[in-house]
Amino acid sequence: MLKKEILIIASLVFILTSCLINNHKITKETKVLMDTFVEIKAENPNQISLDPVWKEAERLIKIFDNHSKEGEISLINKNSGVKPAIVSKEVSGLLEKAIHFSEESDGIFDPTVVPLVNLWKKSAKTKTLPTLKELNYAKKNINYKKIRIKGTGVYLPVKGMSLGLGAIAKGFIVDKMVNSIKELGIENGIVNAGGDIRAFGKREWKIGIQHPRNPAKVLFVLKIKNQSIATSGDYERFFLLNGKRYNHIIDPRTGYPADKSISATVITSKAADADALATIAFILGPKDGIAFISKIDETECVIIDPAGKVFATSGLLDEIKIKNISI
Repeated sequence: MLKKEILIIASLVFILTSCLINNHKITKETKVLMDTFVEIKAENPNQISLDPVWKEAERLIKIFDNHSKEGEISLINKNSGVKPAIVSKEVSGLLEKAIHFSEESDGIFDPTVVPLVNLWKKSAKTKTLPTLKELNYAKKNINYKKIRIKGTGVYLPVKGMSLGLGAIAKGFIVDKMVNSIKELGIENGIVNAGGDIRAFGKREWKIGIQHPRNPAKVLFVLKIKNQSIATSGDYERFFLLNGKRYNHIIDPRTGYPADKSISATVITSKAADADALATIAFILGPKDGIAFISKIDETECVIIDPAGKVFATSGLLDEIKIKNISI
């Protein structure tokens, strides 16, 4: 029987503790991709090269990059209000999945939220809040229902609309990396992209969830086996103004950074789903977030509110003993 390994989630540090057990040959490779560390750990007794996995990840990163002129997301945005952009099946397929989460969450998850995200990035640089006029103008260009997909053609019909899949693409790339590893004949392992994690095979993994105000501290440990886990938090990217923290996760309803949570962790089957659902749970906050996640089969969630109170879905109540944390 395969024994356990321990992983620690951190925003920029991947595997802090690991154990090689029963003489299983573990291949461990790490690269900096998507502005974070991406690590593969796989039982690989034949020492099969993981180069095809990394090449696949780099290919996908390029097409989903909405800042790259070569990227397909950039092409969609460049053509907004002008004409459809012809994209790959990966982009059109993931966009359809993103729209599914938009529909399920009544627009809490919206891939067209980019104008607001850019507005708040500007605020982070200038240390000034957006004006009401700026917020209203940006919100006019946000509506996932206006996205048009026909085959592999994607069209944003309003000039000024902009698409971004950052809240789901990293998890999707992790899923594709796992698929590529399996195609090499490797049966057990884990891929960790800055806290977006997917485990596969017979091994059970213990994932340590970090304290949102003290990254060196582990709050509790969650177990996953053939599952994925992702965390959204207000500690990843933020700025302070007049003592208030403004994070990078924007609530499309208000136009402001979400402030009902400081951390939301989701466990489910695929990394792309965990990625998107963690964002939704974070924005909704403890009460509505737990209720939303509880309706999804084989999916669990932990949310911490700004006062440090810990909330969890029923399937995790036995694992999470902490009720409050120090903020």
